[in-house]
Amino acid sequence: MIHQLTKNKEKILLNKLRRPLHISYIAESILGCSEYQAKEILKEYIEQDILEEVKTLINFYRVKSNDNER
Repeated sequence: MIHQLTKNKEKILLNKLRRPLHISYIAESILGCSEYQAKEILKEYIEQDILEEVKTLINFYRVKSNDNER
């Protein structure tokens, strides 16, 4: 993983992303970085099959669900 988050910051991120959140909120309020950096971090979690981009909302992300509510 290129972007290492502390375990605490990772836990906060994943807890907040139980609900879909916009990239600007994730970047500013949770990660404290630019949107570009936040997208790079989220991309790594998507590649690990932990997060997903919400298909019906642009630039919204959430923890990947196992059910078919997408």
